[in-house]
Amino acid sequence: MLDALLKYVSDEKGSDLHLKVGSRPIMRRNTKLFYIGNTNTVTDEEMNKVLDALLSEYGREQLEEKFSFDLSYEIEDESRFRVNISRDGKSYLLVARVIPCDIPPMESLRLPHLLKKIVDMRDGIVLVTGATGNGKSTTVASMLNYLNKSLNKRIYTLEDPIEYRFKDEKSIVSQRELGKDIVSFDSALKYVLRQDPDIIFVGEMRDKETIKAAIRAAETGHLVISTIHTRNTSQTIDRIVDMFPKEEQGQVRVELAHLLQMIMSQQLMPSDKAKGMALAYELLICTPAVSNLIREGKTHQIQSILETGGKYGMKTFEASLDDLYKSGYISKEEMTMRINAQAIYRENE
Repeated sequence: MLDALLKYVSDEKGSDLHLKVGSRPIMRRNTKLFYIGNTNTVTDEEMNKVLDALLSEYGREQLEEKFSFDLSYEIEDESRFRVNISRDGKSYLLVARVIPCDIPPMESLRLPHLLKKIVDMRDGIVLVTGATGNGKSTTVASMLNYLNKSLNKRIYTLEDPIEYRFKDEKSIVSQRELGKDIVSFDSALKYVLRQDPDIIFVGEMRDKETIKAAIRAAETGHLVISTIHTRNTSQTIDRIVDMFPKEEQGQVRVELAHLLQMIMSQQLMPSDKAKGMALAYELLICTPAVSNLIREGKTHQIQSILETGGKYGMKTFEASLDDLYKSGYISKEEMTMRINAQAIYRENE
């Protein structure tokens, strides 16, 4: 049952499959939800068979302990999927995100050209941020594959779970999955540093231990790329600092001021012209002025630098949305709604 449903979602250009006991299978496509064809409601027996097929002993233990578990799943020669299983009362929910087999180039994603400057970075930290479902994984995969094709480097990825699969080009890429190959991101970072890395991708900056290990890796001459679930660039810095006790926050600001290279926050929105989703983004380049604000704890002033930092390649969400509107990717109503939402969000920060 699962393979047939996943293949249907992939063939129909959907982004997600939702399975819930007592409900018919649902597909998300371009942010909208649809029941799938003439399917019947999912029964407890069917869901248990799906879980038996997907979960290892480790996965079962994690699901019972944490009530949620992520894994990767692949239909050979079709697509890969990132799967989340969670508790729903007495039963379970399954959500599977489609991960295309081919990694899209940066140009096809309409990513800012300045991201290609990443090939010139020998160390430091690069962050891609945004709410869940806004394409962070695809952006990072495209960046990593660009590095893979452009540089003769050793690239390690630490993921939960592995999503896009890379083939060695000019670089050598090793991918490790939480629960299968590594115990935790922070412990994996410790050992990866002994394996001659040049570039390290950490799936998510999810706790202070991982952040401390990532900072240590960047300080020792490595380029660290990661993601975090934040809605704009200044909030990203605050979120990282706030994970630490107050007595450590000053030192963390100093380290971030020295190590951060750039932060890109992104949003996806439906677009007829794009025949799918259009990307709006905020891009912060860590110039000396930005570093000073981070060091002094004045991140609320970063917005003004973003607004005047065009000569450095910086861009605000508002400017990005305006570009999408003028290029015909989104309507004026969509642009206005998103800009208003940004204003409200900043007021409530």
